Amino acid sequence: VVAERKVVLEERSSRVDSTPTGLFFEQMNAAQYLTYPYRIPVIGWESEIRSLSLEDALEWYRTYYTPNNAILIVAGNVTLDVLRPLAKKYYGVIPQRAQPVRNRPHEPPQLAARRLEMFHSQVTQDTWRRSYLAPSYQWGERRHALPLQLLAQVLGGRSTSRLYRDMVIDSQVAVQASAFYSATDVGPSQFFLFAVPRGDTTLDGIEAQMDSVIADVLENGITQEELDRTKDFLMAQVIYARDNVQGAARMFGEALTNGQTIEDVESWPDRMKAVTLDEVNAAARHIFDKSRSVTGILRTR
Repeated sequence: VVAERKVVLEERSSRVDSTPTGLFFEQMNAAQYLTYPYRIPVIGWESEIRSLSLEDALEWYRTYYTPNNAILIVAGNVTLDVLRPLAKKYYGVIPQRAQPVRNRPHEPPQLAARRLEMFHSQVTQDTWRRSYLAPSYQWGERRHALPLQLLAQVLGGRSTSRLYRDMVIDSQVAVQASAFYSATDVGPSQFFLFAVPRGDTTLDGIEAQMDSVIADVLENGITQEELDRTKDFLMAQVIYARDNVQGAARMFGEALTNGQTIEDVESWPDRMKAVTLDEVNAAARHIFDKSRSVTGILRTR
């Protein structure tokens, strides 16, 4: 146990503690979520890891490692007639146990904008980021989840996005500008904005320009051309993902473990294509509320 605990500590050290962005993301998540478990790092805080015992590991195993709490994904040149006997042979002999109870707390409404500023000696370039508490397929105003996926691509998913064109190409205040959103979280998700200033541009200047882009989206919305182009791009991504056996397996596995169904995965392209411009603009008005945001600044020391 001591040896394995040291391995976990070393992994945390290499992936999080030795990287300023890793440490800062932890701080932003802890600020965003008041009660929901997403405020806790997946690997755990260092103090928590150091306190883990043999009994903690065994209790976790006894609670969660049971075949009726597992999803088996098999992809490739195999038929059900061949697969079913193998599944029975290797998994059928393992006894079932009670389904674990997952007590997920309610995340209280965020009523005030939060700001963090962190200095670190290893930071070579100041960065600006903001996260908004967001609905997902399983939490909150679920009708906005799919439109938000499209909005994230329109705003900052690639080099033709609105943020990149405005901040990197046109005004040239940033060397990088992007947006990201995940709809598949079991609980409350986050909608991220990110930018890195160019040259003498200040972080205040970056924030003002980002706010200007968002204000324009709120006032005028995105365009039908932007939406159509984004739908074409996402359709291509879905098709390419199915070309890869591992990609297809991952797609279904993630969906099933996050409370979705096979039908949800199969119907996603049609549902995505059916999203209207009004729905995307309504999702933008829902999400861009500064009182539900965390703004973070990571600076050189």
